[in-house]
Amino acid sequence: MKNLIRIITLLVILLGVILIFNYCSKTSMQPEPDVVTETDGENGILSLNVPPSFNWKMSKTYDFTVQGIALNTVSITSLDRSIEYHKGRYIENGNGQYVVNVSIPTFVKQVKVNSEVVDLNSRTINVDLSQKAATVNYALAFDGIDDYVDFGDIAELNNVSEFTFETWVYQTTNTDMDRLFRKFSDSGNDIMISLWNGDLYVEIGNGSNAYGVWSDYATEIPSGTWFHFAVVFDGGEASNSDRLKLYVNGVQKTMSYNLTIPSTTSALLSGETAQLAVDGSIPAFFEGAVDELRIWDDVRSASEIADNYNEVIDPSSPNLITYYKFDEASGISTYDLTSNTYDGHLYNGVSWILGRGEFDSDADGVNDINDDYPLDNLRAYDNYWPASDTGTLVFEDLYPGFGDYDFNDMVIGYKFKIVTNALNNVVDIFSYTKVRAHGAQLDNGYGFELPTADVGLLSDLTVTGYNHTGSLVTLLPNGLEDGQTKPVVIVLDKVSNVMDKFVNTHETGAIAPPVTITVTMTPSGTYTMSDFNLDEWNPFPIIDQTRGYELHLAGQAPTDLGSTSYFGTFEDASDPGSNKYYVTAQNLPWALDFPTSFEYPFEKKEITAAYLHFREWAESGGALFTDWHTNTAPGYRNSIYIYTQTP
Repeated sequence: MKNLIRIITLLVILLGVILIFNYCSKTSMQPEPDVVTETDGENGILSLNVPPSFNWKMSKTYDFTVQGIALNTVSITSLDRSIEYHKGRYIENGNGQYVVNVSIPTFVKQVKVNSEVVDLNSRTINVDLSQKAATVNYALAFDGIDDYVDFGDIAELNNVSEFTFETWVYQTTNTDMDRLFRKFSDSGNDIMISLWNGDLYVEIGNGSNAYGVWSDYATEIPSGTWFHFAVVFDGGEASNSDRLKLYVNGVQKTMSYNLTIPSTTSALLSGETAQLAVDGSIPAFFEGAVDELRIWDDVRSASEIADNYNEVIDPSSPNLITYYKFDEASGISTYDLTSNTYDGHLYNGVSWILGRGEFDSDADGVNDINDDYPLDNLRAYDNYWPASDTGTLVFEDLYPGFGDYDFNDMVIGYKFKIVTNALNNVVDIFSYTKVRAHGAQLDNGYGFELPTADVGLLSDLTVTGYNHTGSLVTLLPNGLEDGQTKPVVIVLDKVSNVMDKFVNTHETGAIAPPVTITVTMTPSGTYTMSDFNLDEWNPFPIIDQTRGYELHLAGQAPTDLGSTSYFGTFEDASDPGSNKYYVTAQNLPWALDFPTSFEYPFEKKEITAAYLHFREWAESGGALFTDWHTNTAPGYRNSIYIYTQTP
């Protein structure tokens, strides 16, 4: 009997050695094998009791049905408008409605549809805006003879080292000599913005008339066209190009400079009034219109300008010192909406006209105020998925065996920008894939399938921008993967192309900047966003340079080239007959898809240890603690186990 016990014991030990060798030889892990340890079992992810029907999704798709005869554009955003979920031209179907499917994170309970707050309490969301009065946008018009606006002494522009000035402008003739804005003592001590003989001048005087000029103004901005510009002054910088910057329609422009831009605005400006559309020394009164004027006492970043120049903002925004919407529509005063109350007085017949919100510069049917491309009649809207935030994919690549469930073997940030025209048809889709971390030995590829997309896209879609250096995949001439009956884009054939192993995962390990790969998908036919159906996308790694060795999100089937030979081996409990894929017998996944940015755990730290309500969320089938991954309140996360060092 003792011999039998010894034999059984030896066999158990041998089996354990074989299993450990299998894991280690597969990963060649440094410094440790990437497997679950004994201490993880009692309270870790392997102890979860997950409902077998739970699909592990962290977003929901809602069917919005909108009515509103006064609408030009339908916009669905977060309550504070910082995140945009959808934008499209209001085109009614046969029932007099605008219908769109939108994917929104499950922790979001309310959104704004245009200005209406809407509860997300059912799959179908009905919004009736037909009784809402359309907001009429006005602007100030100037005849170029003698009319102007006086704002008084805006003291925050006196002897300062930084400010940002931005407004929308409509110049009647783009080669006229027009002074647009000034705060003036003399020609060497002033702030002056001029549209001058086809150039745009910005003068910052402090003893001399130093200025920057954008010489391409008249060639890029046609006469009678609304455009936005922002002047950013940062006297603390060393070079002219950093001290004085110009942005037009959210894009930075190259300027030339005549002298060194000073480090501060002139102290002599104190007591001098700020004026719009006037110059008292030469006949150069502005002829045209102005709308949405804002002045800030700080340096606005490129992203702050690009993200907000076409948006209505909160008058109480930090660092905003004046904000004029010019929507009074009558009278001789225009009101500063900030608490500074630098109200403007209108002189010599300044008139009110319908503002840029009522204009359609490119005549595409979308008003400029809603048009992301007001000068391009082929494009109208930027839609982002998953919303204007960035999503995150995390993977455990020891599939079909257990991993260590730190979910950092491959961390992918993703974002899609869908450009549509005024008929809501797709012009381009830009897929931004950010490789954030590589916490494994294996050299994986990465791609995605559009499993419910229109099959016509197989021939009508051109794909460019992928990162391939090997022979792992075969592409069709249009850039899609060959051998697939659904559109499949292989973004990256080797993670080693962009990031070494075990990078951005250890407390004291290697750190490298994330690498972004931009893939462009352009349809040649007429397709809407629903024809792509990104909400049902199917992202996957190709494990260790073996084309059939795919790993997918829970419930997602492999592509046509994915092998099913891994099903039912080790810990995999996939059952295609029951539409059960890439989960264990306990319904645990090897991959998660976050519709937001996600801070992943350190190497060897289980997700259950880092995120303290992951268990309740998973065991409730996603009903409880839907914000477990975004909430930073006490009790939600163990920060010492969460990686935040990625530059």
